[in-house]
Amino acid sequence: MTLSRRPAIMGIVNVTPDSFHDGGSYLPPAAAVAHALNLMHAGADIIDVGAVSTRPGHPAVTEGRELARLIPVLDALRGKVSVPLSVDTVSPAVAAEALARGVTVLNDQSGGRLLPLALDAGADYIGMYPGGEAAGETFAAVRAHFERLLAAFPDHGRLCLDPGIGFCHDRMSEIDLIERLPELLDGLPPVDILVGVSHKRLTKLYPDGTRALEALALRSGATVIRTHEVAGEAKE
Repeated sequence: MTLSRRPAIMGIVNVTPDSFHDGGSYLPPAAAVAHALNLMHAGADIIDVGAVSTRPGHPAVTEGRELARLIPVLDALRGKVSVPLSVDTVSPAVAAEALARGVTVLNDQSGGRLLPLALDAGADYIGMYPGGEAAGETFAAVRAHFERLLAAFPDHGRLCLDPGIGFCHDRMSEIDLIERLPELLDGLPPVDILVGVSHKRLTKLYPDGTRALEALALRSGATVIRTHEVAGEAKE
């Protein structure tokens, strides 16, 4: 992706009433904008804005509702941020509106629905593994998903792959996936790898679990860390 340094930190802005972490604190546009600017000033290299929860089992939200939450925030941030803006969505219509408002990165949680739009728009693209594999098949399923995205998105300099921590079959398979990132990527073309573990269920297995697993991801080869708290995050 178009980022000035690696490893990079992606700061999360949840413009939703049902975030599992911040519980709707940034649903008001002014609060979301202030939070985004605080993340940038704390050192975020990219700001990722999402207006609907994409966690497994989340309640359905119409595209109209998603846009009503998202557009005021993007419009207010335009011209105020000096780092790339990303939108976290599964909707091509929402992604297209976001691109028209200055977003340059599509964070696709759908498994590939936004890929054609990113190619056509010249946007950076984050392709997340969306889950759905059977028990014991996580590693092979994620590797196959990565291979499909690499084949479909030939400009690897604009591509970032995400193994989908939080969307896989179980917590132990996800920890295994982080530890085995070098093996997972073996033989693949060089590409950015995003890992997002911030406050997810598997972090409860460790003291200070978010920081511990983010550090493990960096040691394993992640180049982008997606996190709720930016200040003090490890940069190397």
